[in-house]
Amino acid sequence: MAGTHFYSGGLLERAYKSVERTRENAVKNLSDDALVAIILAASAAECFINDMAGLVTSLANVSPHPDDPGFERLIKIGEALESLEKENVGILPKYRVAALLLDSKAIDDGKEPMQSFVQVSSLRNGIVHARPVSTEEKSKYATIVANLAQRGLCKKIDEARKNTMDAETWWVVMRTPELAHWAVRTANELMLQLVTAMAAIGDYQGLIAGFREQLRSLLVLRARTW
Repeated sequence: MAGTHFYSGGLLERAYKSVERTRENAVKNLSDDALVAIILAASAAECFINDMAGLVTSLANVSPHPDDPGFERLIKIGEALESLEKENVGILPKYRVAALLLDSKAIDDGKEPMQSFVQVSSLRNGIVHARPVSTEEKSKYATIVANLAQRGLCKKIDEARKNTMDAETWWVVMRTPELAHWAVRTANELMLQLVTAMAAIGDYQGLIAGFREQLRSLLVLRARTW
């Protein structure tokens, strides 16, 4: 593993820093840093599954090689996940496949944090593949933001202003500190579920457990500072 750098932790930390800036710079509880936080949160989660796949496949060459069926299974799972990356498989299918390979009940579209991460990933796509947004729009992005507004993470679009110069769209109202924090914590929690499932199968000199403890600590620390 010499010369290998893992970037998911740095991306997640930068995502949290973006959340901090949303609170510092918000005007009427809106900040463009919320868009940055959403993008970085989704990027961190995607980078993490690639990091962990690369980590466990690199363990195939360690010496002395542990005589452990769980260790061998973990390496094969890493190889399978790396093959998905080579085929340009999207982030959500990667986590779904990982859940099956790891026999993880915690990573499921119908449960948190995966349920929320599906929304985070969709919002990220709406931001980076931006297009004109109509005040009459009923797209999946508008539906997601309306759902998040019901959860108190942002305010509802003011329908009375939809035909005025200062009309609101889902792009406008989602830029809140609360929604940014939700997006980053969702990614953090999903990353934690992935590494927890991996550590339950096997480890090498506490490497995987180390990633798990870092993610746990970050959740606790950021909850306190929020």
